[in-house]
Amino acid sequence: MEDLSLAYGLNHYIVDSPLRDVLKAYLGFEPDLRALGELAGRELYEVAYRVDRLSEPVLVTWGVKGDRVDSVWLDPAERLLLEKLMWDIGVNRYPFTGGSWHEHYASLNVIGDPGVAAY
Repeated sequence: MEDLSLAYGLNHYIVDSPLRDVLKAYLGFEPDLRALGELAGRELYEVAYRVDRLSEPVLVTWGVKGDRVDSVWLDPAERLLLEKLMWDIGVNRYPFTGGSWHEHYASLNVIGDPGVAAY
């Protein structure tokens, strides 16, 4: 899988010293986004690679009973990874749990390279 990106296997937060410097300047401290950076450098690439080539999301308009459902079917690996990002890592909660918008957007920046986050 090393051919996915030159950034594959790297901790995306640790190697982004300009981002870390900006966070220190605005927040007065450096938030701990190392776990997110590690996840972005390996697992996110692998799941994004799989989804892009084998299992793109599918819009499901109608249910089995003929009712309108308008849902999206995701590859199970993608769904589990998104749940991990939201519930375990918390990329969606920074401003709402005492964190800052700076941390929120920094987390989107960290996971953006593998192609998971969009602004």
